[in-house]
Amino acid sequence: MAWKANHLSFAGRVTLAKSVLEIISIYHMMTNIIPKSCLDDIQKLQSRFTWSDSENVRKYHAIRWETITTPKAVGGLGLRCLNVMNKACILKMGWNLPNGAQDLWCKVLLGKYKRGTHDDHVVAKGTDSTL
Repeated sequence: MAWKANHLSFAGRVTLAKSVLEIISIYHMMTNIIPKSCLDDIQKLQSRFTWSDSENVRKYHAIRWETITTPKAVGGLGLRCLNVMNKACILKMGWNLPNGAQDLWCKVLLGKYKRGTHDDHVVAKGTDSTL
């Protein structure tokens, strides 16, 4: 990583991991199903950057990752679990499709995939996208 972790406090490393690695991932999750192995690799990068003082040194993790990914209000550090976020982003896109019918992307997808007169009747062909 280009960032120098040894120049940052633990709180600074958590903030940087949250504001850069997490946000870049979420941007791509808005329209794509990211493989779990890829999301696990990103979380490993977040974890290593958060806990280590240098790029190549693995360090003991004082707090479980599940604790780190819990909200701050509950006692965690507020980092998000990327697997859960990926599902949430895809579900949000699916929710917005019938509810945001005035958006251009909704009109395009409904025009292509909507079959029949009912709003909830969408049939996918074998050659259609999995999204």
